[in-house]
Amino acid sequence: MTGIALALAVSGELVDAAEKQYHFLPEDRDLLARVGRDVEGAARQGARFWIRMDAGRGQAAAALTLGAGVDALQEEYGRTDRLLECYMAEVLADELMRSACGRMNEWIWEHAGLRVARYRFFGEDPALLPEDMPAELARLGAEGIHCNRGFCLIPKKSLAMRLELSADPQTACASVCSGCSRKDCPNRREGNFQ
Repeated sequence: MTGIALALAVSGELVDAAEKQYHFLPEDRDLLARVGRDVEGAARQGARFWIRMDAGRGQAAAALTLGAGVDALQEEYGRTDRLLECYMAEVLADELMRSACGRMNEWIWEHAGLRVARYRFFGEDPALLPEDMPAELARLGAEGIHCNRGFCLIPKKSLAMRLELSADPQTACASVCSGCSRKDCPNRREGNFQ
């Protein structure tokens, strides 16, 4: 599998944050940490991103995934009626996706000197039709990511997007909007995310 590999970790801080944000019971903390280790291990081989920069136009196309191992882990939890673990894996994988987006942003800064000013997703942005996603993934060479007939990405913990890039540090996204706490962000002011 090509692409830029991501070394992602489910840290104690991430487990603590997930416990609080998703209202897990204190007695479930050890199980949450154990599931975190499972999710981290499942993502170890498959977590990566692909990017095609058009810095002259201030844009990039990108795809990102945690890989098929996370799907397999959740399916195994579901098959064995371990539904709490399945849910824990879901929320921890979501947190890893936010972390992965942040790592991709850092890579863009280090390699192009530009910051991600906005994420634009297929199906959310009227200019990015879901039916155009398979061709975009092919152009990126995003091996291991594909769409089903309904244009849902497989593996499930995957993203395909366009990025608006800027040299202005005031426009920098830390990660995707759902993980951002910036109240002064132009994306929020424009009503793109509340």
